Amino acid sequence: MSHIPDQSSGSGRAWADRRSMAIDRAVRFLAATQTADGAFETVRGPLPGFAKRSPGEEHFGTMYVICALRGVRHPLLPGVRRKAADLILREMVRPGLWRFRPTSVEAADTLSAPLDIDDTALASMAFRRYRLSLLLRLNIPTMLKWRDEQGRFRTWMEEGYLNPVCAVVNANAVWYIGETAATKPAIRWLMELATDRTDQAHQRYYPGPMLFNHAVSRAAHESAPTLRAINRVLEERVMNEVGVGIDRLSALNAAQAVCTLVRVGAGANRLVTQLGESLLQRQRADGSWPIAPAWGGHSLPSHIPGMPTGRLLYWGSAAITTAVAVEALTMMPTMRH
Repeated sequence: MSHIPDQSSGSGRAWADRRSMAIDRAVRFLAATQTADGAFETVRGPLPGFAKRSPGEEHFGTMYVICALRGVRHPLLPGVRRKAADLILREMVRPGLWRFRPTSVEAADTLSAPLDIDDTALASMAFRRYRLSLLLRLNIPTMLKWRDEQGRFRTWMEEGYLNPVCAVVNANAVWYIGETAATKPAIRWLMELATDRTDQAHQRYYPGPMLFNHAVSRAAHESAPTLRAINRVLEERVMNEVGVGIDRLSALNAAQAVCTLVRVGAGANRLVTQLGESLLQRQRADGSWPIAPAWGGHSLPSHIPGMPTGRLLYWGSAAITTAVAVEALTMMPTMRH
């Protein structure tokens, strides 16, 4: 494992001050780069050079950002959240239901995307702090209709599409809906994938095990107590991933590792300190962290009325990485020396 020099010497208070300054700079970056209509820029493309702006698909990245910032307090964030909430609400297709590509974009370029579980779950969680969330929970019966014969959530909520099952989509659905008799099969499946380390065979849209660990630990910590039985498994999975070297992790994955470890009760692990120090050292002058793949999928050929079979693309943004880094730094316990 790569060694990150400990620059938090002096006292836990000194490190906490550095962390607070980093969070403040990051939030100011997010507020400054949020567009007038509430979106955060998202880019897409094949690795390693995915750098083409993805206009019209930014509302999912905005959901991602707002969900990461749910537990963060800062004077600028109420305004950021309100603008984002307005955007997300405008992109609602039916009461409480969303899809990846908004109608305006589809009309312009003839691409198609159906209503889906992932967008709906993240949008609903982004609205959790608003009274509107009570109305949105009416979407749960619709989401539950789109499970397979094993009780796992499919991706799309419309007929006429090949409908894959994705592990992280299921984790996000459980995070939103919570632990119920209807979600128990998905919860058991997620536990099996984590324990058997077979999750990557079922990662349709999210590249790499760290995104799975982050999503499952979040669902376990907030919504699904049964998932906490695999806390130690998730801790071991993170340790194995970080074992290749902290400096080989993207800033996004490093932040997700911190979030996972804290949520599974391993916040005192020295690795959390090292990952946190790595994040502080990697923050850029403008307060952001570098772009990294946050999700992936295939291009959508307009002439095929079904699941796309085009080339594999990745989506991400500096805003997404920065929001998850802020989430991680906020969750970290104060260091003591």
